[in-house]
Amino acid sequence: MPVFAALFIVYVDCAARAAHRTAAKETPLWAVCWMALAVAYPLYGYQPGPLGDWQWMVWHLFAVWYVLARCGMLAQGQSGSLAPLDALAGFVLLPFGNFFLRARTVFAALRTHLQDRTRTRKVLHLIVTAAVTLALCGVAWGLLAAADANFAALGQQVSDWWNRLLNNVRFIDRLMYILPSLPVGAWLYGLVGGSLRRKAPPTTAQQCAAVLENCRIVPRTTAVAAVMALCG
Repeated sequence: MPVFAALFIVYVDCAARAAHRTAAKETPLWAVCWMALAVAYPLYGYQPGPLGDWQWMVWHLFAVWYVLARCGMLAQGQSGSLAPLDALAGFVLLPFGNFFLRARTVFAALRTHLQDRTRTRKVLHLIVTAAVTLALCGVAWGLLAAADANFAALGQQVSDWWNRLLNNVRFIDRLMYILPSLPVGAWLYGLVGGSLRRKAPPTTAQQCAAVLENCRIVPRTTAVAAVMALCG
């Protein structure tokens, strides 16, 4: 966890510098708090009771707030009364609004790479040829296994190895660790990439002030009159 937090902090800072983003003054505070909690986990472990649940929640909160502060995505330019809107932007709007950004980035890079090195049509022909070859090899192997005992024994060994792999607890544990990490990584990439793609936060303090101004019901003079009446 400390290694991940440190690498993530450096990655976000380098990406923000490349995008010429001005960090909020409180950015170092969130980075230090996040690193301190990340170091405390391997040293002291999870705390028993509700405190452990709060630790996990605050660990993610520090990470999200660091990204928002470093990328200039805080609604007021700093943490303040609009913190609930910042939390909504950091946990929902930015990451889920750009959830497939990593996949689009990878495919765009592959498309550019293929256009630079070879034609896409040749690559497609190669993929189709490989798929057809594999299918023919599978059919040929089945025929040879039916005609020759040695091929049948070899095929049975391969099948047994595959079954042992699928029934291996360590393999299943690693697979179950990797598969959930894919959407989590997409969420993190969406948070950082979505923050750097925007020029302003999803909701700014000026927008909130404009909305609240439209919701004003009591005139300003009413408050002054009420105070004068009480004083009198």
